[in-house]
Amino acid sequence: MRSAYLNQVVNLLVAILMVPLLLRYLDINGFILWSIFTTFGGITLQIESAIQIVSVREIAKEYHSGSIVTIQAAVRKARVAYATLSACVLIPFLMLGLLYLNYIATEKLGTSASIEWLIFISAYALNYYFGTNNSVLLGMAHVALYNNINSLTRLINLSCTYALLKSGFSVMGICLSFVFSVIIGCVLISRAATQSLENYRSSQDALVLINTNANFELANSSNILKYTFYMFSAFVLYKGGLLVATMIFPKEVIGAYGLSLQANTMLSMLALVPVQVWLHRLVRAIASGDRKEIFHELAVSIVAANTVFIAGEVVLAIFGNALLVLIGSKVVLVGDVDLFLIGLSFLVEMNIFLLVNFLVVTRNYGFVKIYVTTSLIGVVLAIFLTWITKDSVATLIIVPLGLQALLCLPLILRIICRELSVTPMNFLIHIYRFICIRT
Repeated sequence: MRSAYLNQVVNLLVAILMVPLLLRYLDINGFILWSIFTTFGGITLQIESAIQIVSVREIAKEYHSGSIVTIQAAVRKARVAYATLSACVLIPFLMLGLLYLNYIATEKLGTSASIEWLIFISAYALNYYFGTNNSVLLGMAHVALYNNINSLTRLINLSCTYALLKSGFSVMGICLSFVFSVIIGCVLISRAATQSLENYRSSQDALVLINTNANFELANSSNILKYTFYMFSAFVLYKGGLLVATMIFPKEVIGAYGLSLQANTMLSMLALVPVQVWLHRLVRAIASGDRKEIFHELAVSIVAANTVFIAGEVVLAIFGNALLVLIGSKVVLVGDVDLFLIGLSFLVEMNIFLLVNFLVVTRNYGFVKIYVTTSLIGVVLAIFLTWITKDSVATLIIVPLGLQALLCLPLILRIICRELSVTPMNFLIHIYRFICIRT
């Protein structure tokens, strides 16, 4: 548990410290280029996360109740999924990024950064090719080792990025630092995963289980696809708007919009840290079937996350641009109205995630169709209206925000309430009472 906390803290600190580094050493063109890189990379991360969630569950199931034969089957299954993702990243995503950079971004920024993009996306492909090893360590309960390696590689990435940016390497320096840290992480985790499988293969537990000839079914792999649709839609809903904004608005507007999205992403990460760390408590409550305990854990997560996010948003609105001036940033945040809209949209998305977090634990994926439908309609309408009006980035936010807040969130809340056999009003009253007791 200590290593999990440490990894969460390291990830958060690195994400926070990376922003002033980028803003201090990159000009506006470089910052927009890096934002485009991470937007494309982030799309692939949604798929990888979904693969890991399901593959870890399958490997863990066979580790605790199967034999070495069934574990190897689960590992092979995960390896096929990760290899397919790696190939997709290395070919279609690479080409798509090159086309975007050379035919859209170049007109705005005057540079294509094709070599940097090749290095960046190759690092992602390499990481995914060896991604099965991550699932092996997590599924075989070597969580502390996994977290410690990740913490180490994140710190290496931060240190190398600082050194290369200070030396004047700009976006190329960030890409080189990224690929270096990925190689180190892949080597360390690969060795640890191989050793874990070898140790289990030679253990007495494995031999006993092999002799039982037990036949265990693997988890429903369609959940990978369902959760992938949700995570992909959640990412593209607002962050994908940066790719559209690049085609329409001047680079000063694009830079401000990209920075504001990044700032709110970090606030969401900060707000969700306790939720991720306390996940085992929610799982235990659901497994026990104690509705009072389930309500309590849900209320704790919702109140804690919303409190942290709203407080952070207030600080960002009051001190954000002043801090940017202090570090010598060449990019500023969007105006107050647009910043409020972006903050509100991320707040709604965070609360949807909190509800989805509960439903995934209960294996109820009824939310996927609702979320994908509303987000798809929101994105298409937002892009169409923004393209027609070419007035403000606010259009990219307002349309999906309205659909998510007024339609998607209430509908997913209804699914939660059906699971808990309560009405939406009773659910909200319970949250309100919890707040009153705590205050």
